[in-house]
Amino acid sequence: MEKISSAASMPKNKPSSEASSKIIILKLGKKTDNLLTILVSEGYLSVIPNKHQLTSKEKQVSGTHKKGRFGDYFLWSNHFDL
Repeated sequence: MEKISSAASMPKNKPSSEASSKIIILKLGKKTDNLLTILVSEGYLSVIPNKHQLTSKEKQVSGTHKKGRFGDYFLWSNHFDL
């Protein structure tokens, strides 16, 4: 009998045009707090009491805000660069 690998039976992820903040952090070699500070100083995010929100500048370059199981997060265009 031939065994079938469990990896072969799993669906492959579709390529996405959006990247999570974690991907951006790894790409830039930054920490989460550093990235948020940079995004605020560059005008991509603003700070409202106890949370960040997208500005109109970031919405123009395809940033999106999502609510997930573990809280709010942002998705960025794969072409986003600081």
